[in-house]
Amino acid sequence: MMSRDYGNQEHGGDSQSALELFKQVIRAIGGSVGVIAIVTGLVYVTQVIKLLMDLLTSQEGGKPLVELVDLLGGAELTISTMHGPVPLATPLAVVFFLAGLLILGWLSLGLIITGAKVVSYCLTDRKSIKELLTYTFGSKEKPDDQAGNRKKIESSAIS
Repeated sequence: MMSRDYGNQEHGGDSQSALELFKQVIRAIGGSVGVIAIVTGLVYVTQVIKLLMDLLTSQEGGKPLVELVDLLGGAELTISTMHGPVPLATPLAVVFFLAGLLILGWLSLGLIITGAKVVSYCLTDRKSIKELLTYTFGSKEKPDDQAGNRKKIESSAIS
């Protein structure tokens, strides 16, 4: 009777293919994390925009701002000038509120950009892109003189 050899070839069990499979799994997980970061950033951006629109359109939209003014000191928070007291609570509350919205928007944008970079690093085939760019734009050589002699570029942007 003939014995079957269930060696490395039939199951793809050699160390190189196992390493390649492991790399592909890690790349897929990294790409998934990047997509999740992008979606999370987009959700946060839409929530910040919704919050801003609700504050501008609702009847009690200014209520959080009024509460912040009261928290900062209300009518008692003033500065004395030559022309009389100047209230500071309302401008400070607006500045704090807008700074908070800007920070939340900046963090959301940071999530989107980071997620896009992670997806780009994990899911792109750099060798294929390099070959495509070389095919499209030519090799790393440029004309040296009027006669069309080509000179090799020492440092390239595509590595």
